[in-house]
Amino acid sequence: MADSKPTIRTPVFEYRQLIWGDLIYGTKDQIQALGIGEGLSFPGEIGGPRNTLKVPDPRGFPVWIKDASYHGEGAFVASIRLFEECPRPEPIAQPYAPGVTKCEFSYFDEYRGTAEALAACGMVRLNQLPGQPGMRKVSVRILPDGSVHGGPPTAYCAEAKAPGAKLIQRAGVDMFRVEVRITPEQCQQRQEHQEIATREWEERIRALPRPAPLTEEGLVRHGAEQRQDVANPEKWLEAIEDFICDAARASLSGTSAQIETKSGLRYSINLARAQNIIQAIETAAQRIRELPVKVEKIVTKTKQSNERARDRAGAASADGAFQRFLQRATEQPGQK
Repeated sequence: MADSKPTIRTPVFEYRQLIWGDLIYGTKDQIQALGIGEGLSFPGEIGGPRNTLKVPDPRGFPVWIKDASYHGEGAFVASIRLFEECPRPEPIAQPYAPGVTKCEFSYFDEYRGTAEALAACGMVRLNQLPGQPGMRKVSVRILPDGSVHGGPPTAYCAEAKAPGAKLIQRAGVDMFRVEVRITPEQCQQRQEHQEIATREWEERIRALPRPAPLTEEGLVRHGAEQRQDVANPEKWLEAIEDFICDAARASLSGTSAQIETKSGLRYSINLARAQNIIQAIETAAQRIRELPVKVEKIVTKTKQSNERARDRAGAASADGAFQRFLQRATEQPGQK
């Protein structure tokens, strides 16, 4: 069953299994260690594409590689769509008029075409297009009454978001796109339809078999120096403890164990490859069994500490009272 899986992390590597496919963050070496783009220049490198590199992964699925320096120095992101035969429901442009297409989004309708085609169908006036005398170069806002919004482009204007308001933008050398705002009732109706279509799509995706991730073999080939944190026994034990506490039920099938957690996640573990963590699982289980005893000891120590603190406070209070008594008893007549 295809489903969202937990994120697999290393210090500079992240492998996310999302509903639509795999999303991988890492350095060029780490991504190539998974068999993706081996021997090729990545986006931004000498000899590489400017924005996107498209290659197949070892399983045959298409991969789009882009720069991800926002994720870390020297990082890239690889997007792998595993279910191309079942695309996510998205608005589709339809013919509207000669040379003009229309696409319906949640908050507006989008029209695309040349200046002449858009003007011929009454969508725009040629003298109001971006770049015309008196108009902005990139985008122009037209209010519902047909007047041009003359304020700063970033200034808030309620009328510019009212039904019938238009936003005209350049979409190429000779192309323009026009956003036309729709009514709140239309917005709600479209959002409801989109939510229903998305839920149905997710159910179809979850019913499909999901290919195994690329991580295991690739991370081994990448070298132990990049996996020190993954191999850290303490971190393994922490992860296994969390996993055992969350486990709801498990079943065996041949050499595989299927485990479902209380939070709804599903795991499949190859027992033939899991022998190296059996001892870690047993140690984690023992820690979990010992946890109530440790908690009880902590509670007992806390109670004892509180009792000793109260005794010290009582003794200090009694000693203070005794000292005040002695002071009053030794005072000479007339002294205060």
